[in-house]
Amino acid sequence: SKNTKDRLDYWKNSKRLEHGSLIALWYEPQTLQRPAASQVRQQGPHAAVAAAADSGGLAPKLIFATVVNRDARKLAGLNVQEVDSVGTGGVSSEGGVSRMQGVGRSKLGISLCHPGRDSELLVQACLGRARFQGAQEVVLIQASNTYASSAPILKALQQLPTLPMAQFLVPGHAPPGLFTNIPVPAYLADNTAFIDFSSICNKARVQAQPRGHQMLARLSHMQVRGINKETLMQDLMACTTLDKPQAAALIAGMTQEFSLIQGPPGTGKTYVGILLMKLLVAKNFGGPIMTVTQTNHVVDSLLEGCLDANIASKPGEMIRVGGRSKSARLEPYNLNNLRESAGGSAVAKCKQAKTEAAASIEDKLSQMKRANADKLHWGDIKPLLELDAPELAASLDNRKQDLSVLKDSGWQVTGSRASKATAAAARAGDVLNHWREGDPVSDWRMQQEVAAELERQRVKEERRQWAELN
Repeated sequence: SKNTKDRLDYWKNSKRLEHGSLIALWYEPQTLQRPAASQVRQQGPHAAVAAAADSGGLAPKLIFATVVNRDARKLAGLNVQEVDSVGTGGVSSEGGVSRMQGVGRSKLGISLCHPGRDSELLVQACLGRARFQGAQEVVLIQASNTYASSAPILKALQQLPTLPMAQFLVPGHAPPGLFTNIPVPAYLADNTAFIDFSSICNKARVQAQPRGHQMLARLSHMQVRGINKETLMQDLMACTTLDKPQAAALIAGMTQEFSLIQGPPGTGKTYVGILLMKLLVAKNFGGPIMTVTQTNHVVDSLLEGCLDANIASKPGEMIRVGGRSKSARLEPYNLNNLRESAGGSAVAKCKQAKTEAAASIEDKLSQMKRANADKLHWGDIKPLLELDAPELAASLDNRKQDLSVLKDSGWQVTGSRASKATAAAARAGDVLNHWREGDPVSDWRMQQEVAAELERQRVKEERRQWAELN
């Protein structure tokens, strides 16, 4: 939008480029040859590398950074001037822009992820002295709004000697034909391994089938070696409530090292996940099962489904990590509750000691507040300071003169809580309380106000003398 107010309103209400977001700056050298469409179809993500090789070694580059300073006014292209202590809010009630001049480029404060490697190129581009080695344009890409919360996990993954399942998750690491022939999980690597699907069968549906007992016998001892997935799918659809896509997803999840199951809401993804956990528990492969979801609601639904399916019958067999669960059924399985119950009386004693310590601290704070109410005044301490610290006494006495100047001129110090305490001390003429309760910012402002008031008084006196002479 060309309207200044519309741009400002957009950036104030937008969640784009929020503080902590991960961004990338993409640029291409002018001489870089873009890969042809046929080359992209044949080589996939390697097409850009091949095109770079044909261009003499030049390749598209990315500079990663995080947003550290986001000002909606600067993103709107406004030239923001320094705002005074009162503040104007940027836009007046009539919609006009106040204390801002001109409209320019949008500005965003970022922190480079690799400053030593990328800072020189970025600075040169910002100064306009270089175009990223001849690049025609630089494109800003927002990668994630939740990078700040996931950054510790990503940094921990970087410390691992090897990344689990990198061949599936990291682009360029997959060997040829991997996704057309995904290997079986480690717990099924034995040629004699089998899966017992009978634990998820519906008794009534089995009895309703003409050859239900034969199906159940096959499902209870399904050999992994030479498995016929089409026959297995038909048996599962007949003996369970699974439809064809759900049965295919369940088979993939049990017989493949890596599976991706996706679908719109209500298609049974959570239900298939519960059945997978039930089969894995029945298989007893000897390891824990970790379930990670994007929201607390989903993990609650999943674990409640595990309770309904009798996958876990007592606390300790299933643990819910995190304190934002809204399910009363999962309270006994919450990690914090399990930790407290495991500690027994020792944990209870620690909690009691914590409560008593907090009460003692509150009592000490109350005593300090009562003692602070009976403050010494300048007249009480000035004689002692003049004997033991005459320079400090003189400094405080000079400050009392400053306070008098403000008090006599009708000035009033306003602002934060500390400034209000300063104003109260100024009105009372109590230099000691003013010194104890003041803060550097308010003191500096008061000095400026005192200097301005003295200058006004000097000019006023000069004008009076000039008027008398004339």
